[in-house]
Amino acid sequence: MSLFYEIDPSVLLVVALAFFFGGVIKGMTGFGLHMITVPLLSFSLPLPTAIALTMIPVLLSNAYLMKQSGHAWESVRRFWPLMVVLVVTLWFSTRLLVTLDQAILTSIYGVVIFIFVLTNIRGPRLEITPGAERWLSPLVGLAGGVIGGATSLYGLPVLLYIIALNSPKEQFVGAVTTNYLVGGVALTFMLAKLEILTGQDAVIAGIGLVPLFAGLAAGQFLRGKASQELFRKIVLATLIGIGLAMILRNFL
Repeated sequence: MSLFYEIDPSVLLVVALAFFFGGVIKGMTGFGLHMITVPLLSFSLPLPTAIALTMIPVLLSNAYLMKQSGHAWESVRRFWPLMVVLVVTLWFSTRLLVTLDQAILTSIYGVVIFIFVLTNIRGPRLEITPGAERWLSPLVGLAGGVIGGATSLYGLPVLLYIIALNSPKEQFVGAVTTNYLVGGVALTFMLAKLEILTGQDAVIAGIGLVPLFAGLAAGQFLRGKASQELFRKIVLATLIGIGLAMILRNFL
């Protein structure tokens, strides 16, 4: 499924720009790299190739931000039921990526993002109590695994769940990146096993690492300047952009 032997300089430029922009958002919010770069890359490349290109940078950026947050082990202790169910579900569901209609799934998912954002802006903000968290975490892991197997976007249910926990921004980044890293390792392994991710994909993904980490540094700098409320607005604005990109990708 790789097209690297056919890639021209204009496509390499798209890769660099997509990863820089995704890195900025990732550095600011702790999420969004995969959900931004895949739609952007898919305008120039087949969807499976776009997903494969993104996986290694996603793993590296999550590992980097997880370490920077200082909340990795705290997140593992808190979210291990989610992580276990997510990994097990991805193991069985990733085969859906090569069999289901991606256009329908991503369009529906984009609409769901908009509904969630509108709920947060116009209506009461979702809050999850510690008691509810104990039984919701495995269900979120299951949802992330099923959706991740079909679209590779395993992180969105996890993200919406962690937003609803209303954590301070550094704990938020730590929780998101730790869960994303665990899910990303499982998904990457399955993509390689199914030969969706190849050695050539890994090589071309390396081209995006320089702009990616430049974007991460810029995003982290901006995050340090943002208040808690501004940080929340940035998260919601990013979700709007992601939802729009996911929907428009199927019509352009």
